[in-house]
Amino acid sequence: SKGLEPPLSIGLFGPWGSGKTTFLKRLRLAVERRAQDAQDETAAGRATAYVANVVHVDFNAWHFSEGALTSSLVDTILRKLGDHITNKE
Repeated sequence: SKGLEPPLSIGLFGPWGSGKTTFLKRLRLAVERRAQDAQDETAAGRATAYVANVVHVDFNAWHFSEGALTSSLVDTILRKLGDHITNKE
């Protein structure tokens, strides 16, 4: 939503196999649909309540050691943004 005041953080907690990954996949699809709708509305010259330009950054902390967790997260974010800016997504 364009009216959201950042920063926004969402915590998703649950035991192994409780559906966290499934929920995140569905959430991503819902956000992508709203972003596409916003792009379509903007292209048609109509106002929209949603942001049209969304960059998803997937990061699995389990793949990184604790010592490099923060730098790995920052690197992942910067790479994903760079790919988006240069249309490599």
